[in-house]
Amino acid sequence: MLSEGETKSTITLNNSAILYSWGYIYGEGAVEVLSGAEVHEGFAFMDFRGARNTYDITGDSHKVFPFNQYYVQNIEVPLTIHQGATEKVYSYIYAQGDLSFPITLVGSDGLFRLSGAESKLTKWYDPKGDRQHYALQGNALISKISFTITYIMSINVSSDAFVLPISNNMDIEVRSGATVNISEDVCIMPDASITVEEGATMNIASGKNVYVYDKNAYTNAGTYSTSRGGYPDAGAGRYALGDYIRRISYSPSWETTPSREIRRLQNIGSARFIINGTLIASGKIYTTEGGADI
Repeated sequence: MLSEGETKSTITLNNSAILYSWGYIYGEGAVEVLSGAEVHEGFAFMDFRGARNTYDITGDSHKVFPFNQYYVQNIEVPLTIHQGATEKVYSYIYAQGDLSFPITLVGSDGLFRLSGAESKLTKWYDPKGDRQHYALQGNALISKISFTITYIMSINVSSDAFVLPISNNMDIEVRSGATVNISEDVCIMPDASITVEEGATMNIASGKNVYVYDKNAYTNAGTYSTSRGGYPDAGAGRYALGDYIRRISYSPSWETTPSREIRRLQNIGSARFIINGTLIASGKIYTTEGGADI
């Protein structure tokens, strides 16, 4: 736990330094990752469909990503990653033994690719609302991620063959003065948001698509199956596996946040795409039938 009080602690990673956070970093401090340094933390995806199903959908024409509820929040304090630094996240699955695979979240081959000496990404976790925030400053590209799972068969997943989901507790903020380019098909899931501040610019590349989901399209109008013990129906329009909202199971910050909101189907909203700055859409923007929130 980083210290509280008048003087807040800061972990600064200089060139060639590596921070591994397999537990939690939380409290009132911060982590600063400078060019040439790396930070590694856990990646939890909550709706793994199994190896065979994941393998089968890699060639599916609907381009549904293998999972859409995922969380990166071992480091809960503000984590600022500067251009030239890297964040790698790791997930583990069990298939007659532990298997792990890395994904570059921030870096030259990651989901968030920063360019320009003053560019940086700051992410932090808000335990009261169970929200994960990503704030982009400078110039950035939202691009593909890729990973390989090898067990009996080798499953190669690259998000450029799918529509990449922005998970339901993510709030992405493009800060004033920043320019962010989307070069990947992206869907903003219900309860997630992208905000472009006044003075900021977001570009959607030619041939790329952004899908903004309203709640009803995701939940199949909120119907439930009595035959499945109250679990949601798997009817047309469903975009989730099993339960609708699969939250993280633990955060050390919850112990000091007694009034925190617990995200459930009843209190999630539609996706939000908020443009207070400039949006240049050389590609296309789609909303689901309910209209979503743009």
